[in-house]
Amino acid sequence: MEKLLDCLCSFSKAAKLTVSVKKSEVMVFNSHICDQTTTSQPDNFVYDGIPLVTTNSFTYLGNVLVDGDSHKRSYTAFDTMFNKAQKAYNMSYGKWQALEIHNVNLKLHLFDSLIKPVLNFGAEIWGPAMLLQKYITTDHACERWHRRVLKGMVGVSPSTTSNILMEELDRTPLCFDWLKLSLNFWNKIVVREDICNLTLSESFSAYTGWVHDLRLALRKLGSSHTLDSMDVVDVEMIMHEVIESWRYKHDPPPLSVREVPDDCRDGFKRVRYYKWFADDNVDNARMLPFTAALDLPDQIRIVAQFRMGSHWLNSETMRMTEGKHKPRSERKCTLCKFSKPEDEMHIFECPFYNNIRLKFQELFQHPALLTWRDSSASPNLVVWNTQICDTSMKAFMNGNNTPAFWKDLANYLIACRKAREAILPANPRNGPLLRVRIRTRTKIKLGSRGRFRAPTTKD
Repeated sequence: MEKLLDCLCSFSKAAKLTVSVKKSEVMVFNSHICDQTTTSQPDNFVYDGIPLVTTNSFTYLGNVLVDGDSHKRSYTAFDTMFNKAQKAYNMSYGKWQALEIHNVNLKLHLFDSLIKPVLNFGAEIWGPAMLLQKYITTDHACERWHRRVLKGMVGVSPSTTSNILMEELDRTPLCFDWLKLSLNFWNKIVVREDICNLTLSESFSAYTGWVHDLRLALRKLGSSHTLDSMDVVDVEMIMHEVIESWRYKHDPPPLSVREVPDDCRDGFKRVRYYKWFADDNVDNARMLPFTAALDLPDQIRIVAQFRMGSHWLNSETMRMTEGKHKPRSERKCTLCKFSKPEDEMHIFECPFYNNIRLKFQELFQHPALLTWRDSSASPNLVVWNTQICDTSMKAFMNGNNTPAFWKDLANYLIACRKAREAILPANPRNGPLLRVRIRTRTKIKLGSRGRFRAPTTKD
């Protein structure tokens, strides 16, 4: 190595080229299998009489190179990209706020265009090893950060169910991009006739390395493809298979949401979401979502909380009472005499909100609501029956494919919440309590002489 450095120095002087010694470093690979007693110390390397710095890692074209096995190199590269992505998001978030960008779909587009490329840089190489990490699609640090970003965009609480969040925003775990990039990289190498293809062929039958990690990742993520031959693979088919394997599998009970027994707690929120809110249409026939129609933070937040079960109604706020779980059937509305649970459906049937519904006539012209109307009432009034079925609720909550519907729904929910909070005491989960200082003119009689004085703070 020293002779090669001297040769480079002689060539550079003859060609009148300059080597930046400050940017040149020495890094030893596979040091764990070297005999340190017979190998030269890295500190002995010099270039043109100047000692070269010895380092344990080196960044080349954005990729971090470290000594150790392939997994250690992959973990180090991922950590570097992950930290850069977080910093990029924090910088972008401030700019979005300054530019008053609140539309969720636009934020998601910016995130995918500006932040994900930073995270995914070099994922073709380090991706397969990272895909073998435990809970990579659920509780890994990267995916937890992803969900925090999504929850911040729509303004729901941190405890919002992850499956509902991902389904509502039509998102998949970030690690699926690493798999797609790795498969595309595989397709590029297998058709080439160079040293990269020879290297891939040599490691094809090994039980360690990049190909072995990619095979294990496909098996772990639910793909039936085994990479048993060096042929081009159908990336889209594999990704569809993996996504379907990851997607939450639910078997909704035949009962309606309100008929589900109280003791069926596991997965109830998901059942309620899929029966009342989820858009079951195929991708090319989906209705316009609120994430594309709304631009004001208050409107986005109120609709997102309502749809994802992170709202202000008793069905959510009274789940735990005095440290004990309260059955759903007992979380009733205190604003009417129907004695029904105060859930998302009840806000459309409670008579307390009749005056508010009269102000949103256009909102309640949705075809799914025709069965809700009281046939004996005037057609110009919004008077409802109390028999609302899951099917009509779901059809209504997916809108009518116009932005006006979502704006009216958001304003209706905001009005209902304000009217409710004006009657009922504030709940700490809905926001900070209103602090009120009460002045009193009451005087307190003290002693036998009948003297009066104004009450003090102690009183």
